[in-house]
Amino acid sequence: MTPLPDKLRAALRETADEIPAEAPPLRLSPGERVRHPHPRWPLWAAPLASAALVVAVIAASLAVADGIRHQQATSAQPSLDGLPPYYVALTTEKPESDIYTYGATAAEIRSTVTGAVLAKVAPPRPYVSFTGVTGAADDRTFVLSAQGPNDLSGSLSARQYHQKYPNGYYPAQRFFLLRIDPPNGRMSLTALPVVYTPANTAIHDMALSPDGTALAADVGGQPGSDRLYVFDLTTGNERAWSARTCDGCLPSGGALGYVGLTADALSWTADGRHVAFVWGNTVRLLDTSASSSDLLADSKTVAVWTVGQTVQSMWRGAIITPDGRTVLGVEEIPTSDGILLEHLVTFSTATGRPTAIVNNLNALKLNGYEEILYTNADGSVLVVTYLRPGRNATILHGGRSTPIPWSPYIGIAAW
Repeated sequence: MTPLPDKLRAALRETADEIPAEAPPLRLSPGERVRHPHPRWPLWAAPLASAALVVAVIAASLAVADGIRHQQATSAQPSLDGLPPYYVALTTEKPESDIYTYGATAAEIRSTVTGAVLAKVAPPRPYVSFTGVTGAADDRTFVLSAQGPNDLSGSLSARQYHQKYPNGYYPAQRFFLLRIDPPNGRMSLTALPVVYTPANTAIHDMALSPDGTALAADVGGQPGSDRLYVFDLTTGNERAWSARTCDGCLPSGGALGYVGLTADALSWTADGRHVAFVWGNTVRLLDTSASSSDLLADSKTVAVWTVGQTVQSMWRGAIITPDGRTVLGVEEIPTSDGILLEHLVTFSTATGRPTAIVNNLNALKLNGYEEILYTNADGSVLVVTYLRPGRNATILHGGRSTPIPWSPYIGIAAW
C-alpha cells in the first residue's frame, strides 16, 4: 500500500465518529449536467459536509479500486447479449435471505460476464443495511437506499405507540450516490441530502433517471399517504406529486405498496422527462415538466391490466421501456394451494392493451417472486430474477433464456 492510502485510512479512523449527517447536493461536471425545463422548483441549500466525509469517500475508493482495475486489465470476454459490463448487487449474510425484511449488509460491484466481485462497500454508519438500488444508463452511476437500526422502544403501550407514530414507525432512511470509474479504478459513495427522507418516513420505491441527474422516489409514511418525488441531484431541488381517490382518502404517490423497495415499480423513459408508475389496475406516465402537483392530472394511462381477469390478479411489477413504446408487467395470481403463478406480459403504450406473454414459467412459493431488473431500449433484452428453479438472474432474449453467473447471497441488483 502506498503512503497516501495509509494516511487516508488513518484519517478515516480518527474522524469516523465525526462524519456529519448532512452532505451537499451532488455537483456533476458540465458535460454530465442536464437542464430541467421547470424553473419553479423550490430551492434550498444543504449545509456543506466537513472534510471528514471527503476523507471517508476517498479512503473507500482506494480500498476497492484494485478489483475494478483488475477487471479492466483482464476481462476480454464479450458482453452477455449486450448487457452493461457491471451491476451493483445488494448482498445478505445468509443465502437466499429476504432482503425486504432484513436488508443487505453490503453493496457489491460485480462483473456481468463472470459474476466476480470487483468492489464491496458496507452501509456507512449509523446505517446498518442497504434496502434498494437503482442505476443510470451509463452503468457508472447508482443510487442506494440505506436504513438505520430499529430504535423503537418495546416499552411503549399500544396507545403511546399510536400517539407518537400515527403513520407507523420507520427506522432512519437515507439515499447514497455510488459512482464508479472503471478505467481509473475509482469508486465513491456520497450521502444525498437528508431532507429527501424526513424522519419517520420510508422509501417505498425509487428509480434513477437515464442520465443519472434525477431520482424519482415514492417516499412517505404508511403506504397510501406517500408522494411521488423527483429530486434534481445537480441542484438539490425537489418536486412532489400525489392524488386522492376520494375526499377522505390519504394522498398517494402511486407505488405498488409492498413491503420494501420493488425493483420494477418506477421507471423512466430515455428522454429523462417521464416516469412510469402503477395506479390501481393501470400504469400511468408522469410528465415531470408539467406544472401542477396533481399526480393524475400530470400523467396519462399507458397500460391497463386485463390479463388474468380474476379478483386476485394484481400487478407485481411494471416498468416502461426507455423508448416509451412498451410496458413490461408482472402479473401475479395466488392459488388456493399457496402457489403464486406469474406471467411476464408486454403492453403497447399506444393502445394500453397487452400484446404478448413473454414467459409463463414461474410457479413460486409465497416467499419469492419474479422481478424485472433490466431492459434494453425496446424491451427485446431483459434480465429477470427469481425464475424457477430458484433465486437466479436470467437473460430473456429472442425466445431463449441465458443464466447470469449469480450468488445465492444476492438479494437484488441493478444495471
